[in-house]
Amino acid sequence: MLMKGLYYLKLVYRLLKRLLLALKMFLLKLRLSVAGVEAAGSYSNALIIAPHPDDEVLGLGAFMIRQLRSGKSLSVVYLSNGEKSQEELDGDEIAARRKQITLSVHDRLGFDTGRARWCNFPDGGIPGKNSKKFKEALETVRQILVETAPDAVFVTHPFDMWPDHIAAYDLVTEAVRGDGIKCDVYAYWVWVWYSMPLTAILSLLCRPLYRLPIGKDRPEKHVLTDLYLLPKAPNGKAWSGTLPEAMVRALDYPYEIVERVV
Repeated sequence: MLMKGLYYLKLVYRLLKRLLLALKMFLLKLRLSVAGVEAAGSYSNALIIAPHPDDEVLGLGAFMIRQLRSGKSLSVVYLSNGEKSQEELDGDEIAARRKQITLSVHDRLGFDTGRARWCNFPDGGIPGKNSKKFKEALETVRQILVETAPDAVFVTHPFDMWPDHIAAYDLVTEAVRGDGIKCDVYAYWVWVWYSMPLTAILSLLCRPLYRLPIGKDRPEKHVLTDLYLLPKAPNGKAWSGTLPEAMVRALDYPYEIVERVV
């Protein structure tokens, strides 16, 4: 009897979880229906900060395609190598494989790999505000901003809720607020679709959100995301990890989302 009761409790829990996720997705799409359109298409020198290899394409793949196709400058900074995507495998091997995959993505994009920077911060341990190494990491990010001199920086949104994504946001916003760095800053969505708390959705009402239409670049973005998500490790799991269903569905939406933060 006890086992049967636990079974039904698990069923109810899974059902409630799916219902809450469906409600969140509905409310997010409702809010985005009145968001501004194409606010980030006029920058001549864009810099994307990715906590892990694949965040840049999952969040801004179509933007990258347009930026490169139009002949504008694009740089990408990878804060970590993504070595913790598979806990049961060797981290060095994962990092090497993921970097190899990223280089194949660059090749597909026609992106000059020389414009990519790898900071080699630990996956799952990118220094956040409460870390003793935050100031050191902040100086690294600030130096990159000085060297690349972008007119716009794109970094992961804090509502992604993953510590590394929040740390990336804190590093960039702190660095830009320092002396001598003049650029616009946008926070782009990667995990927001899945991880953002339902209770935080109301706060989006007063935030400057923008839709970047994907349009005819959708098939090519799918190719890029597949390059990241399909290659399998020996254990049969993707080297880059497995995305939840809500995120997979979000990749098929006709827009990418950014928020102007600075």
